[in-house]
Amino acid sequence: MAVSDRYVVVNPPDTKELIIYDFITKQTETIHPDVYPFGLHFLPDGHMLGVGEGKLTKYKVENGKLIKVWTCDGVTDRYSVCADSNGLIYVSGQNLKSLYIISLLGTVCNKNKL
Repeated sequence: MAVSDRYVVVNPPDTKELIIYDFITKQTETIHPDVYPFGLHFLPDGHMLGVGEGKLTKYKVENGKLIKVWTCDGVTDRYSVCADSNGLIYVSGQNLKSLYIISLLGTVCNKNKL
């Protein structure tokens, strides 16, 4: 689940869909993305990050739809995603044995095995 000033996005574990709720319009949209994200995170600029199936994707949320901004391939063992105030994106592995550090442009800066 991810929350911004305007949206709540939920990824129910038993489905391959995302539910987007808009606080302003009070509308709910259910979508089936090409790549199902296990981890979700909103950035301060309102864009949303989703990590799943070996990819990190940055989306723009507009009218209950996800518009793909960029995709970073090769993010294996993905599980959760977050970002810091400098704009670096962190993706951790499910077994907490790997950590990806990714720029806001979607390029892998570093991959560390823990």
